[in-house]
Amino acid sequence: MLAEQWLSSARAVLARVEETQKESIRRAAEDTQIPVCLGTLKTHQLNDMNLTIQTLIAFVGGASQDELNAGLDKAHQEHDLYSLEIVRLLGITLAPITATPPAP
Repeated sequence: MLAEQWLSSARAVLARVEETQKESIRRAAEDTQIPVCLGTLKTHQLNDMNLTIQTLIAFVGGASQDELNAGLDKAHQEHDLYSLEIVRLLGITLAPITATPPAP
């Protein structure tokens, strides 16, 4: 019951936030002029933002838990691609995490 009250309250707060406010940061990122070499990075950034905004709108609209999870999963995938692109641009070589042996 408490969780339902919280969800109802959260949806009411998010519904009051104007659409332009939800998207203002994304628009600023979209309008930012960048060098061509950062195009893929910007694409993943905007995809992540768009998917997150769409998921918030779905939440306000009362979407199911499965729909919300799917939206967040897609946003996380874009965030991972964004992170990998930063690593590539910085010339960092990722190495697998190896288990550390237990202390004697």
